[in-house]
Amino acid sequence: MPHVSDPSVASEIQTICCLMEKLLEREDGLRQEVEELKFQMEHQFSHKQTCDHCADLRTVITRLENKILHQEFTVSSLVECQWLLDRDLTLERQKIGGLESRLADQYLVNESLLRAVTQVESNRSSWDIQHVLLENERQREAMSTLRSTLDVKDITIQCLQMALQDIPPDGYGTNDGDTLQSELECPSPRDDILTHESRHGSSTPRPYQYERVSHRE
Repeated sequence: MPHVSDPSVASEIQTICCLMEKLLEREDGLRQEVEELKFQMEHQFSHKQTCDHCADLRTVITRLENKILHQEFTVSSLVECQWLLDRDLTLERQKIGGLESRLADQYLVNESLLRAVTQVESNRSSWDIQHVLLENERQREAMSTLRSTLDVKDITIQCLQMALQDIPPDGYGTNDGDTLQSELECPSPRDDILTHESRHGSSTPRPYQYERVSHRE
């Protein structure tokens, strides 16, 4: 501060200098407060962006979890359906094995009946022989129908196995319900049997016919 001879002027200059220093200090304080406010605003903005991003991630995770649950339900349904078809196929194979054994026995019985009819009752009409031949034909049709049913069930199980292989392991597939719907549209073996019986008549063996034939023998 320059030297001033007048005491009053020197006092005023000193007062002004003190005020200037206080103003500068206040300005520095205000500048620091502004910097802190800027930092807080940036921090709050960054925090808000982070919260929004986390909310978006939660939404995406929820959707993925729902897709995974749906895929797991679809896979479990397909596995259960395949298990049921395997069981039905095993039962059908057992039935076919029993029917083949019965059919072989029936062939022997029919041959014996034909020989007996030819040797003992040669003068009778050929109606009984035609009846036995017709019964044999029905037995053959029954075996053909059962074999067709077994083939259809084999094809259905192959369709389910292919559907299980087509499902992605991470559960991000989009065709969730289409695979199960396409497998449910496979031909039903029961419908094939009903259609065949409606066209050709019931081909189920009748036990009472066997008893009547055995009495003749």
